[in-house]
Amino acid sequence: MSITRSEVIQRAATIWPLGHVPYSQMTVRNPGWRTDCSGYASMCLDLSPPGLNTVSLVTGGYIQEITPDELLPGDLVGHCGLGTSGDAGHIVVFDHWDQDHVTYWAYEFHGGPQLGPEHSLIHDPYHGLEGYKPYRYKEIVDSEHELPGGHWVSVTAWPDPMSTIGGIAAHSAIADWHTLWDDPHNAGLRAHRTTPDHVQPGDAVWVP
Repeated sequence: MSITRSEVIQRAATIWPLGHVPYSQMTVRNPGWRTDCSGYASMCLDLSPPGLNTVSLVTGGYIQEITPDELLPGDLVGHCGLGTSGDAGHIVVFDHWDQDHVTYWAYEFHGGPQLGPEHSLIHDPYHGLEGYKPYRYKEIVDSEHELPGGHWVSVTAWPDPMSTIGGIAAHSAIADWHTLWDDPHNAGLRAHRTTPDHVQPGDAVWVP
């Protein structure tokens, strides 16, 4: 089943509230995917729950290697394939370059005491570790209305700074929160929540 790049990024930012889900290679979370890196990537790509792993994503023919120059939002970067099961592998959902071929933003879910998922700034290819390559899901497509620049973030729970439109704007170095709230990409959010005060954890907010 095909999926657009903007859908992948929106799913990454919104289906599980960022920074609020415990990591587990065994546990599944509504709507049914494992709460580990490959389960999260499977959820973002809308693959069948509970999700594939870093081995089967490659051996099952779901993803194929590409070059760093080809990376686009919704692609993947990972240590994948044979020999990467369990803690040996990892995969992230590429968002956009921060500095070309130096650092990039990605959505990822990794083990540790902190809750996930995270929108992370990563040193290419993955913090100096070996074996990481860029990949593309074979069914990903470019829609006619792909969103240029910017990224989706997820509203978090109060009193986290990312729990309000103003906090998200300040975190993104946007001086006037109206710039964010009034962005055309957030028309659906405005229709759903009516006023900025009504946003809820997990709502998608487009930051231009």
